[in-house]
Amino acid sequence: MFARFCLPSLTRLSARFGGISMHCCATADHQYAGFQRIPGLRALNRVCQQPGPGPAIRAFSGRTVLIPAWCGPDEVARQPALATPATRFLFSLGALPDAAACAAVEQVRELCRRAAA
Repeated sequence: MFARFCLPSLTRLSARFGGISMHCCATADHQYAGFQRIPGLRALNRVCQQPGPGPAIRAFSGRTVLIPAWCGPDEVARQPALATPATRFLFSLGALPDAAACAAVEQVRELCRRAAA
């Protein structure tokens, strides 16, 4: 049903705007093969239910920017280890006091350190 009712519209939108980002908070792991067919899928913002973020990371690792929703520091620490080195994440940790925000940024930088080119 995704291919018939959603993919044509998403394909047109992506072509018109030079790519598309998508949010999904449904239980949608079974739809990833369809999502992968969207040309120009630039980012995927997921609220992952059980079994967690692993299926989304495996399906889109290195293909699109992953924007996991509702992440705390433990999830930020865990998710990059599930991905291929070419994967890019955008983490949103919410509002923190200045000192806590600076510490969180340093933690994310350490966890997601890129290899020197």
